[in-house]
Amino acid sequence: MAYKSQYHSIRTECLCCHVITDFLLATSADQRVCKGCVRHQGSSAVRMLQRDSDHINLWRSELQLEQEARTAERRQAKASAESREAELLRMRQELSDMRGALKADLDARPVASVEKWYQGLEIQTALQEKEQAYRSRDNALSIIWNLDKLHHDHPSKDHYCSCDKRTSQCEEWKVLERTRAFLYKWEDQQVQRLKKDLPHGLPDDHPEVLKLGRRDSWRYGR
Repeated sequence: MAYKSQYHSIRTECLCCHVITDFLLATSADQRVCKGCVRHQGSSAVRMLQRDSDHINLWRSELQLEQEARTAERRQAKASAESREAELLRMRQELSDMRGALKADLDARPVASVEKWYQGLEIQTALQEKEQAYRSRDNALSIIWNLDKLHHDHPSKDHYCSCDKRTSQCEEWKVLERTRAFLYKWEDQQVQRLKKDLPHGLPDDHPEVLKLGRRDSWRYGR
């Protein structure tokens, strides 16, 4: 069976010299007096003189240790500050070198060439946005064309829709009537582009697409 010590360690102030130290106590009633103060305990004149002498020497020693610790901390802080300052100077120099290299690189390039590059980039962006707008328009008109295929003027009955409703009663016909002129103009333009082997936006089931076999190039790529 392992022996269990009855003592426990505690770090606290000596009741005599008031210096913080470690004590090994058996009970809370044990006297908390450090080893240096044990020899002058008592009330005799000799012990009191010894106590004052011991305390003065002890406090001088503690003061010196504290001063040495603070001096060491100041040296460490100074060394750390100097290290950070050196790193900051190095980074500033590196930044200055990078700026110099960038300026030299820009100076070596003709201004006109740089401007031309930026203009080319802006033109390319504008063309991409224009193409996207055309693509969206063609997709929308392709859907409207399919709807018009079902709801247009009846070929043999005036004022009737191809769905056999009167045009005044066919909501689809009335909606499409407002866009037919633009839709048919767009359709003619797309048919001409198809015949010239250019990108077009006609739907796959358009008669001209079925005849020539070239599908909508916006959706299937040029």
